[in-house]
Amino acid sequence: SARVSSGPWLSLSCDVLGIHEFHVWNLVDGVSMCSMHVVCRNSVAFMGLAADLKKVLHSYGIHSTCIQPEYIAEDVSAFETCATECKERAARA
Repeated sequence: SARVSSGPWLSLSCDVLGIHEFHVWNLVDGVSMCSMHVVCRNSVAFMGLAADLKKVLHSYGIHSTCIQPEYIAEDVSAFETCATECKERAARA
């Protein structure tokens, strides 16, 4: 199983405003998968971030990923609503 530390994440762009709903699991022995939500400023920032995130995950042996972008709006309440909804779903799971 993959063990992920904070070190490599610190080198990611400052365009990463948040990562949540981060899950890593083994589908079969030796095959790790990952899904996450990444909060960033816009779609242009996300394209570079996704490539960087995949490199970091790849360094941990995680080669199958699903990275869902969430774009921060000028209205910060949109981000707060999403984060709150995700926390509530996780609490129910």
